[in-house]
Amino acid sequence: INGKVIGIVSDDTTDVLTDTYYDPDTGKYYLVTLNETTGSETTTFTLTLSPSGETLISVLLLFEGTQPAIPVIGGQFSDTFSDYEVHVYELVTMLLGDANRDGVVSAGDYATVQANFGNVGNPGILGDANGDGVVSAGDYASVQANFGNVVATQVTPEPTTLLLLVSGGLLTLIR
Repeated sequence: INGKVIGIVSDDTTDVLTDTYYDPDTGKYYLVTLNETTGSETTTFTLTLSPSGETLISVLLLFEGTQPAIPVIGGQFSDTFSDYEVHVYELVTMLLGDANRDGVVSAGDYATVQANFGNVGNPGILGDANGDGVVSAGDYASVQANFGNVVATQVTPEPTTLLLLVSGGLLTLIR
């Protein structure tokens, strides 16, 4: 129950149950789904997740071996379920304006848009600063509008933990 997020996902199939969870330690969101009946179901999910300064670009199906990312287009993606099948997805976001995926919107992002201008692919391709899957003039505008923003989910150790790490390092050096 800890970390459950209400009201950010819906689906078009009554037999598929969905819940979304947030892990505060990693800053990641997860979607847990269950086909509660026999028979195959193809379900379209609609997500309204928009973390501060970020946009949802794809989902990764976990625990199914190596699978390609499923692009989220217009806040939606589809997947197919077998009888009583459970799927767990990691929701992948990107910092708006961060065309080179380094976690900071800076001058380097303008250069990345320029180098990849005209490319088309899944949302979040290199140079795609607004998450629409196309490297275009809109990406320059996204870099400009978000210039200076930094990914907010970077983990920083608490002061006590940091002090213990430094003390342990000093003792090792003295020894």
